[in-house]
Amino acid sequence: LFFYFLKTVFKLSELALLFALTHLVLALQFTPGALGIFELGEVGVFKLVGIGPNRALAFSLMVRVTDLLGVAVALFLVFRLGWRGFWEKRGE
Repeated sequence: LFFYFLKTVFKLSELALLFALTHLVLALQFTPGALGIFELGEVGVFKLVGIGPNRALAFSLMVRVTDLLGVAVALFLVFRLGWRGFWEKRGE
């Protein structure tokens, strides 16, 4: 979706390469949360398919923002329902 708005279309082989190498970068992380490692790895991976470093870094940062949104929603639910609210049935 990110690259759709940038009018960049990938072939199936490029998508497979991006998917495989991105997961390889995530598997080889050695910093907490892969901070910096993921971004640098993504720039290198996207360079292989002809995407510039500015777009690759923008994509990586958008991935981080969506990760933060997911964590924010989970924290909101924990504070709203309580930790036990996830495991107990309502109305009993």
